[in-house]
Amino acid sequence: MAEKVKALLIFEILGKPPEHIVITLEQLIDRLGENKGIKVTDRKVHEPHPVERKDDKGDIIDKVEGLFSTFAEVEVEVDGLNLLLEPAEFRLKNFELTNLLSEIVVRMHKYDEIAKAILIERDGLVKELEKLKGRYGNINLSQGGVGVREPSADEKIEEPAGKYKDSAKIEKD
Repeated sequence: MAEKVKALLIFEILGKPPEHIVITLEQLIDRLGENKGIKVTDRKVHEPHPVERKDDKGDIIDKVEGLFSTFAEVEVEVDGLNLLLEPAEFRLKNFELTNLLSEIVVRMHKYDEIAKAILIERDGLVKELEKLKGRYGNINLSQGGVGVREPSADEKIEEPAGKYKDSAKIEKD
């Protein structure tokens, strides 16, 4: 039987509401422990806190409204590293393995961060489309493009204010 490997993993999650991210993180850890050859020996899920925007110096600029972050420290025991195919045997020091796993976790965190940012941006765009839909009537969001129904003569249309007043001259920030 292969030697058991113990590892400390850190999982971070970003989302809303705070109760949901704690539940999701707990479920992730439970699923991890359900995998053959992996035993969760200890876990600590930390309380969620609001996400803050920081400048280049690390000073807090503001908080992202409604967005929370939390993390969990999870200790696992794995039945060897049988997922490796080649070489059949190798030696690795604890420090080297820790660095390797940390790099993988950092990459996964960055991918997750990008995915969450895209989802938040998408949600914002959907809200903006809903506002436009309320203002201009039916908006068709088919794959072929966006179509807007022309308002009837009795529908009142307010002129947009600011930089979007003339739709042909939309300026980039």
